[in-house]
Amino acid sequence: MGETLTQRIGELGFTDGRVFHLIGWRHGHGYALLRGMPGPHEYDEDPEAVPRVIDFLFAGARRISCWRDFSYFEIRRPTAEEQAELLRRIGPLQVDDTIYLLQSDTVETHVVADRVYWAEFDIDARAESPLVSEDKDYRAAHPPVGGVVHYAD
Repeated sequence: MGETLTQRIGELGFTDGRVFHLIGWRHGHGYALLRGMPGPHEYDEDPEAVPRVIDFLFAGARRISCWRDFSYFEIRRPTAEEQAELLRRIGPLQVDDTIYLLQSDTVETHVVADRVYWAEFDIDARAESPLVSEDKDYRAAHPPVGGVVHYAD
């Protein structure tokens, strides 16, 4: 996260109709990066328009369980029953770990990480995410829509 991005605590428990893709993952200071992209016909009226994407950066990602591409996105925390079911299957969590479920009605699609950041950007779907870019000029040239990156622990 760069110094050019304003951060604000956000609320989980929302859905997004875009198609989501696992576009990045890094070991070490690990992260997982999911990008929601508009459908193929969303820009039929203006083919020159830059798409609005939404990026979710899971900082300190320790477990990723999702298809490379998926729909019906809903980011939320598990219920007590869902958490117990997942812990029976994956074992205990580390102290700072949080389970983030990524689809409604299933625990199969999830990420275990320290924190999640998200923001919308008006960038090409293949462009580097400003959330992970180390280039401060790139981040300054591609600010989040509304000027804020949201996060939740």
